[in-house]
Amino acid sequence: MHWKDKVGEAVVGGLAGLAVVVVFLIAQAILYGATPGDWLAFAGAMIGIGGATGTAIYVADRSRRTARRDDVNLLGGAMHDLDATLAKIARGDAGGPDKAKQKDSIVLLLTQLEFGREVFAHALTTSRIDDVALWRHVRLIEKSIADNAKMIARETAIVSKNEPTDDILRIYREHTKAFANELRPLLRSAIERIDRL
Repeated sequence: MHWKDKVGEAVVGGLAGLAVVVVFLIAQAILYGATPGDWLAFAGAMIGIGGATGTAIYVADRSRRTARRDDVNLLGGAMHDLDATLAKIARGDAGGPDKAKQKDSIVLLLTQLEFGREVFAHALTTSRIDDVALWRHVRLIEKSIADNAKMIARETAIVSKNEPTDDILRIYREHTKAFANELRPLLRSAIERIDRL
């Protein structure tokens, strides 16, 4: 059941209860007589109760939205960072023609990628996702990361330990660009969903 349905039911229940009380009080007033001050006190009490109930509902909803926003902001920040690293990989940012500089740049990008994956995993464990569409996006991201984890670890090991030959650099670019091109649209879809929450 959606929260709006719950609020609607609470309002209808409250109004029904209020109607019963009003009928009882009117009957009492007719039977025993009521002064204008009694009616004014009654009206003030009803306004006070309505205001307190409305305020309580508003505060509860606002608190829930703030908690949700904090959760998804952490997750969204982790996704933005991961997407920025993947954008560098997709562009082929890897130093200049000097192969030693390329190797250092590649190792740095792969280290940033691993860190981004760790931050995403941490944000995921500490964030409560109560939106089904966002949860689906996040599950696709997790699956893509898990499916490519061995490839990333293998590429990191190969590039880190060996002299960067043209073949090593070509294979690194092919594998990591394919991963970046697979994961980036998933990240962007999830980020767009977060922005709509």
